[in-house]
Amino acid sequence: VIFLTAVSHAAAQPLARWTFDAEHIEGTKVVDRADDLHGVIQGPVRIAKDPFGALHLDGAENSVDIPNIDLDDFPRNQISVEARVSLDAGMAWGGIVGCFQDNGEFEKGWLLGFDETHFRFALSASGRLTYLKAASTFQKGQWYHVVGTYDGQAMKLYVNGKLVATSTDQHGNIAYPPKAFLTIGAYRDDDEFYRLQGKIHEVAVYGRAQE
Repeated sequence: VIFLTAVSHAAAQPLARWTFDAEHIEGTKVVDRADDLHGVIQGPVRIAKDPFGALHLDGAENSVDIPNIDLDDFPRNQISVEARVSLDAGMAWGGIVGCFQDNGEFEKGWLLGFDETHFRFALSASGRLTYLKAASTFQKGQWYHVVGTYDGQAMKLYVNGKLVATSTDQHGNIAYPPKAFLTIGAYRDDDEFYRLQGKIHEVAVYGRAQE
């Protein structure tokens, strides 16, 4: 599998990076290869080896929590979020990785995710989330490299290295909620928790917008 990356690992070091293979999973702990934001797998630990190490998520029982987060340490004026993911099913509100609240009029944070058929990237700087949506549908069971970026003026969504959506609706620093979950493999906020069905190989968060 060849990934056409929109984020160069050589260009900037990630703030956090998790790879879901046997080398970096210790029991239920997922090692943060960039810092100390280690993840904890909730539910069964199932490592898929084909074509490379990945966490198999069943859509019902397992996802990954990043506990003890301090939102004051999170990127404010720029961010890039990337993942290598294979989806077995879509859903109305799907999350690959996110740190957000979307509760009625209260919309803050960011989310790299998907719906029934398309990848999405959402972010709030104004107090309302803007959702970008890829033009093409994803194919179930196929591996994708998905990246969402924000530089303080524009949001961009890339799939396999191609720019597929952009918006200039948001400006300024990212608006974070007073508290939020940082979760991999689920769409999760205070009143919603929808787990992903598929596989995740890698997730990383950068403190700048990469091209």
